[in-house]
Amino acid sequence: MMKKALAVLCTGLILAVFLSACTKKTDLPASEVISERVSASEEESSASETGTETIAEGERTFTEIIDGLKAGYGYALVPMKEQDVLLVTDYVFDYEGKNQAIDADVYIYDENGTPRMIGSVKAGGTAYPLGINKGILYVCRNHGITSYKVIDGELIPDKNVEEWYGEDDTITYIYTPADGGQGNSFTPEEIKEIMDSMYREYYEGEIIAFDVIAE
Repeated sequence: MMKKALAVLCTGLILAVFLSACTKKTDLPASEVISERVSASEEESSASETGTETIAEGERTFTEIIDGLKAGYGYALVPMKEQDVLLVTDYVFDYEGKNQAIDADVYIYDENGTPRMIGSVKAGGTAYPLGINKGILYVCRNHGITSYKVIDGELIPDKNVEEWYGEDDTITYIYTPADGGQGNSFTPEEIKEIMDSMYREYYEGEIIAFDVIAE
């Protein structure tokens, strides 16, 4: 009889300890417990979505970017002074047997070896397809021209010249030199010569040929 009583007492103590432990683990309201679990799940999902796998939309090389382009898109690997760049465009036209473009997104490999878009360029029309000369990218318009370099992983306007025609047929020249300053110290004649020189460099260079993704 004594042994049976002790057994019952021990069973009761074990059950009490178990219930106490369970109570401590679930002393939060059910809504808060669910909220914590949802938050944890969202954090895991967020960590996955912002992982290195999704950098540049998951594309780790220029080849992967090219492989993901839609039919009709064009691309060109262009050697610029600091490093090669990938140009991607959604509009390509044929002129004298060469696929050309007037606008493009510009990609480089960053310091981690991952493709990164560093800017976009747009010319003034099909009369001025994108060109390259001595590692400098030229983007022309009817009354203006900009040259670009890649410096420290950024697409930087090297020089920019614009000409504006007034109602009385006067011409105003606006020049932004390579250092990013104002060209106020230059006379209109000097800016006109700079502009003509940039156009000569463009025409003496090479029109960029694009490969086109087949239908």
